[in-house]
Amino acid sequence: MALYLTNTVRVKPGHMQGYTAYAAKVIPIYEKYGVKFLGTFAAVGGDANRVVFLVSMRDWAAYGDAAQKLRADAEFQRLESEGGIHIDGNTIQALMPVPGSAMQ
Repeated sequence: MALYLTNTVRVKPGHMQGYTAYAAKVIPIYEKYGVKFLGTFAAVGGDANRVVFLVSMRDWAAYGDAAQKLRADAEFQRLESEGGIHIDGNTIQALMPVPGSAMQ
């Protein structure tokens, strides 16, 4: 069964444009390791300066494999410091589809 995850990124005030430019550079690296991006959303109500990524992976084993490969990827490591100037933290959640969900 596919694994679904959200990554909610808290972007520093005034950094949204810089963050979106940074994200455009790192998304292809994630995709190289099996992360499928299903949707990217910016908050327009509630908590401001939030970007939510909805992604899927084949399963938990693929998630673990991708995490190891990302940590070893030289380009990803180089870009991480660039992202740090725009990001005020993030929260990752693993999701399980409920009965009746279109995502099952």
